[in-house]
Amino acid sequence: MKFRFTLVFLFLVNGSIAQELNGDQILGNWLSDNQQTIIEFFREGDAYFGKMVWLEHPNDENGQPRKDVRNPDKSLRDQLLLGLVCIRDMVYSGNALYKNGQGYSPDFGKYLRGNLKLLDENTLEVNVKIAFFTKTVVWKRISFDQSTGRVKRYSMERG
Repeated sequence: MKFRFTLVFLFLVNGSIAQELNGDQILGNWLSDNQQTIIEFFREGDAYFGKMVWLEHPNDENGQPRKDVRNPDKSLRDQLLLGLVCIRDMVYSGNALYKNGQGYSPDFGKYLRGNLKLLDENTLEVNVKIAFFTKTVVWKRISFDQSTGRVKRYSMERG
């Protein structure tokens, strides 16, 4: 009986430790809720970051690659949106939650505080704080070949 309890206890402890240490589950490509951007998450040290690796409309009205024209820092307005790190410093806090980071919206030229939560291995809840309000959207994991710019698997319906 004692042996069985020890095995069950070790299994539970090891399972929860493995789950707690698995912040890397967020790594990979995610299709935004409006299906116009693919964000690739990567890790640097203990923090997670996201960069734009695909845009539905990568060029402006003149056929030139889109730039960060609304950036509050005028010296950064010539940087390209494609490749732009738009999510910074997310820290995994356990229970599939990433906190204390910032997201940058090039549409508004603003940095916003937010949290991320993995609802399952292919569904990411994005919570953005705007003043006293929180906006929640859902992103889906997607397979994407950066070398060709093609989506390998597209399981979301356009609505």
